[in-house]
Amino acid sequence: MATATTKRSLSPIVFIVAAVAAIVIAAAVIAVVAGGSDTSDAPKAVAETFDVTVKGSPLPAFAEGPADPAVGMMAPTLLGSNFDGTPRVIDAAAGRPQLVVFLAHWCPACNQEVPELVKWYEQGRVPTNLAVTAVSTGVREGSANYPPSRWLDKRSWPSSDWAVMADSKSSDAGNAFGVRSYPSSVIIGSDGRVLARHSGVLGLDAYEVWVLSALARDAA
Repeated sequence: MATATTKRSLSPIVFIVAAVAAIVIAAAVIAVVAGGSDTSDAPKAVAETFDVTVKGSPLPAFAEGPADPAVGMMAPTLLGSNFDGTPRVIDAAAGRPQLVVFLAHWCPACNQEVPELVKWYEQGRVPTNLAVTAVSTGVREGSANYPPSRWLDKRSWPSSDWAVMADSKSSDAGNAFGVRSYPSSVIIGSDGRVLARHSGVLGLDAYEVWVLSALARDAA
């Protein structure tokens, strides 16, 4: 006797379960795609501080006065990284003048000075032979404008042309240059010797005069 195959209707519950599963899968795919296409312009920081190796003798602590004992001394060389781990070197033997600016994200004076430096860059007034590096130092997690990687990005620091170095947790880079307050700037001559140091806010025009005066001594 032949066996008949009977077709049975699928329960509506099956369709509901299948529909819910399809929605969940679609949501997961969207989340993965969205996560892989982050359009944020903020830097993808690996860390806010990195170890810094100092080669050479540290500079004496900076103090305002007519005679800075560091002027004429050979600047130490710093080997470190930027926020994404890319190696960065501030080399006294680079053969060109350098401006090194030490900045702390929580420092009110730094937040006044950075826009002035950015304006200096945007107006095309920076000497073409001058290498500029910002050193993010004195990092304090939980303080204003943390993390410093986003702070500099939001302040439009021109990192495509001006390098950034992340100082160590113990501020080894800043200590090697005798930094005791922020912002602090150091100009290194083409022979690797310190031309000038300054601490505090100057404003764009005064800052430019200070830089050009130092560079004139380098060219002499």
